[in-house]
Amino acid sequence: MAKRPRKSISTSPPGFAEGAGQPPLADEDLPKKDHAKITLPPYAPRTSPPPVRSKVGPGGRVVIPVAFREAAGMGEGADVMILLEGHKITLVTPMAAAMAAREAVSRLVPPGVSLVDELLADRRAEVEAEEREERERQARERLAREAAARRNG
Repeated sequence: MAKRPRKSISTSPPGFAEGAGQPPLADEDLPKKDHAKITLPPYAPRTSPPPVRSKVGPGGRVVIPVAFREAAGMGEGADVMILLEGHKITLVTPMAAAMAAREAVSRLVPPGVSLVDELLADRRAEVEAEEREERERQARERLAREAAARRNG
């Protein structure tokens, strides 16, 4: 019996020409990752189901396998956000998106700084300035009335 040739695995994004002008990647060409240093964010499932292949059905529908829905905490009728990142489509729950946004913002805020406290302080300063302007306006009006009363009386 003759040996069947191995199938080559496409490294091109869907919809692009095979290889896009580059030779296919071999395992040794792929970057090596130190998996011991990878930490999952708190909203990421702790265990991932194995990858599955699916087809896009009528109307663009794709069935999310039960194992994936359970790992992501999605029940039937759950809201999802659909993101396009380069050539990758990502589904995330609104909670996961909110937690990712919170995490991104926390990286921009220095330790020990409270954005809530800063917002409240700014708002208090605005209120004080508005109240001061109102008192000054009322004082000007009172002086104008008194001056008019002296001229008329």
